[in-house]
Amino acid sequence: MPVTAQSIHPKGTMHSVLFVDDEPNILSSVQRILRKAPYNVLTANAPEYALEILEQRPVTLVVSDFRMPSMDGVTFLEKVHHISPDSICMLLTGFADTESAIRAINNGHIFRYLKKPIKESELLEALRSGIRQYELVMENRRLMELIQKQNTELKKFNHELEQIVQERTREITQQKIELENLYHQLDNSFTEMIRAFMTVIEMKNPTIGGHSRRVAALSRKLAEFMGLPDKEVRDIEVAALLHDIGKITLPDKLIQKTEAQMSEHEIMLLRAHPEIGASILSDIQSLHMVSKIVEAHHERFDGKGFPKKLQGGNIPFGARLIAVINHFDHLISQENIDKSHRFEIAKQFLESQSGKWFDRRIVQSFIKFIKSTKKNGKFLKEKPVEFNELQPGMIISRDIFTRSGLLLLGRDQVLNSSLIKRLFQYHLIDPIQEQIHVYAQSMKNS
Repeated sequence: MPVTAQSIHPKGTMHSVLFVDDEPNILSSVQRILRKAPYNVLTANAPEYALEILEQRPVTLVVSDFRMPSMDGVTFLEKVHHISPDSICMLLTGFADTESAIRAINNGHIFRYLKKPIKESELLEALRSGIRQYELVMENRRLMELIQKQNTELKKFNHELEQIVQERTREITQQKIELENLYHQLDNSFTEMIRAFMTVIEMKNPTIGGHSRRVAALSRKLAEFMGLPDKEVRDIEVAALLHDIGKITLPDKLIQKTEAQMSEHEIMLLRAHPEIGASILSDIQSLHMVSKIVEAHHERFDGKGFPKKLQGGNIPFGARLIAVINHFDHLISQENIDKSHRFEIAKQFLESQSGKWFDRRIVQSFIKFIKSTKKNGKFLKEKPVEFNELQPGMIISRDIFTRSGLLLLGRDQVLNSSLIKRLFQYHLIDPIQEQIHVYAQSMKNS
């Protein structure tokens, strides 16, 4: 039977150390030296018994004599490595032949070569060194397994992300094809093409459509107030109409949420809409500048915006102007704020962010413009009108919805004969939900 011994802490998480020697006095000496050591000490007086122990339990460290009757230490340690490849092996012998030592280290997977007689301090240090090596190997293996697992998960994530990107790209490509086909079907009419875009947006989400129309109307007025060239005024107006076209690729539930209610992934999707919108428009030659403005309408003057963190004059002027109007419209449309206070709250926000979020010059021009229009009465009063009272030149002061929820016209839309006729036709099919309201000042001018 094998001679075995254990430390005073035989169980738990301590490392097990197995000594193999055919000399009983050597094993007794080891037991004495390691009596108080923090190891689970095992001994065997023959290699065969030691191999049985290794078959039954894990062993951290194996220290074997070199010369034993039934099997030499090198052969034994080769078998140990086959049974327990993680075990750290040491060879203890009085045999000082260099060639044998080299053979043992190369063939027996030996961590360390110890010579008899070994001092107590040398033995303890050798064991500590072996344990450290074992822990390093185990930690390295754990980290490698973790890395492999993470790499597998990363590959899976990248594959899924690639599929999502490909699917989104196919959707965008398909939408671009559909929009280009629609463009050619409308006989290259620029006005009709923009109207078609707005139809797509309003079919996706009437609220976005109404917001876009209001932003476009006010952006055009501010651009004219600032004396911009007609071509630039037109590009700004069209870009404002289409600035949220990228949102047609987003899920309806996502569009209805505030950013505070979104997950990080949803925020990432939302913040991609300027680039998606620019991608939809970029291949249409007549909308090249419009696509640049659409892409940059969420950039900040201080460089903290998205998607490209452009700063100052690197942001297209039209995008800087639309950014001001876009925020203004959101602020004055908040139902949780008393209507009489909305304008002042919006004005204070724009002024506080002047030079940070917004171009200071544009904010100053916009406030001057608003003051001048308020002075003329355009922002002060609105009046309900009947269908038979509608006239070209009147300006709608509230969004017009049908009973089914379809947005027919957005606030600040200037009526013409064609729009009035369309309103009447829609009303016969799907009645308008509430009474129509217009700015009182526009009634005087119509």
